[in-house]
Amino acid sequence: MGSWQTDSWQWDFHVDADELLGNLEATYEAFLLIELLTNLKPGINVSDSVKWWPNVDGQFSVKSCYSFLRDKELEDAVEPTALASINRIWRTDIPSKLKVFGWRVIFNRLPTKDQLVKRDIIHSDIDKLCALYLNVDKYLDHLLFNCIVSKKVWCKIFVWLELQNMEELEGIYHFNQFIQAVSGKIKKKKCCLICLAIIWTIWNKRNEIIFNEEICDIDEIISSIEVVLWICQETGTLISLSVAYENTLGNASFND
Repeated sequence: MGSWQTDSWQWDFHVDADELLGNLEATYEAFLLIELLTNLKPGINVSDSVKWWPNVDGQFSVKSCYSFLRDKELEDAVEPTALASINRIWRTDIPSKLKVFGWRVIFNRLPTKDQLVKRDIIHSDIDKLCALYLNVDKYLDHLLFNCIVSKKVWCKIFVWLELQNMEELEGIYHFNQFIQAVSGKIKKKKCCLICLAIIWTIWNKRNEIIFNEEICDIDEIISSIEVVLWICQETGTLISLSVAYENTLGNASFND
């Protein structure tokens, strides 16, 4: 992994190309890890130990991790809109995976094709195209909100919630506009869950198309969103959406 050379630590990263081949997400994560470790070095004559330095006692907690990430992004001059969205996601009782995914979307930390191109992981012009609708080389906002396929998914959700179609906005603004379309704390929490379920499902479908060569089926995407919402209800993640698994969106009650 690395060695001391005189007074300087030199990392020696060995990336297994065979393991990463065909797995763009793993490749992207490997590059992020290398970037993270590049400016770090181990101590000399000190036993290895695990310490969470943002906490005085060195003990990890989810709360301290959230505070650390929030403060770090504040230092990096994150927009107030993004911070408001992070706080809303944090306060909503939803599965951890959805929370983390939501944060990664807000900070554009998913291995989208523009990120992979930036790190010189993909080169083919075909590989750079939108996985859902092969028309243009696009970014995260396009994939989750503005792609032709994504728009159709959102339109179906708007019909279910009896909301007017929103104007085309970039990611975080689209998220906030979706939440603000309803009034009341409970409804906003439900909308937060629904929004995260939508983008989570679209992202997973994108991965299935790329890695498993599946076809893009809008009805299948909607069904998958229904399953995510049903699981959240069955596990008591959020205030009941009053849904039936057989036809989640069709029978959903959106009342307080």
